Amino acid sequence: MAGVVVSEILNVTLFDTGDSILISGIEREDVELVIKELVQLGATLVRKPQEVGSNWTASCRRAELAGELEVEMLGRRFFIRGRTISAVRAKVAELTDRGARLEGKIENIDEYFIAICHDTPNGVKSRA
Repeated sequence: MAGVVVSEILNVTLFDTGDSILISGIEREDVELVIKELVQLGATLVRKPQEVGSNWTASCRRAELAGELEVEMLGRRFFIRGRTISAVRAKVAELTDRGARLEGKIENIDEYFIAICHDTPNGVKSRA
């Protein structure tokens, strides 16, 4: 099962499958902006934006985890990916103590545990 995130700023949906991310949106420019952010975080573009019906879709592969845990910030969301649930829970607790809120639950996707936290207007920002 993939985690699904809908951007509140861009009209883009991200489908997180653990090692890859499918990006879908109505505007090509919005999809390209998300791709640019993901590539800056270490992802590799697998499929360039293609028009599929009324949407644009693309996909990226995440870089392998260098350590136990990885935190990526995209827009106002923190994407936490780790090899153990305890590491992910600890990071989620740290972020929520600093004002973020957990979206949904911690998912186990393939060999990773994934959580998404949403930053609040006066919350964590770049202190992760």
